[in-house]
Amino acid sequence: MWKSIISRKIIIIENSTSLVLCRDKDDDKFINCALSCEANYLITGDKDLLDDFKNIEDVKITTARNFLDWYKE
Repeated sequence: MWKSIISRKIIIIENSTSLVLCRDKDDDKFINCALSCEANYLITGDKDLLDDFKNIEDVKITTARNFLDWYKE
């Protein structure tokens, strides 16, 4: 059931940027993906991303809790 729901909602993004910004180089792919698809938010629990960045270009980096709080407003 979940597989069919997810497969109907999935969008495959090919990174068009290749910035190297993070202490943990494995995190760069998430920032690049958010920038490539012109996301408004990057929602994460990753401490490195949350500690190092608040915004990158127009992408706000935040936790799920903060995002839900903003969304309610």
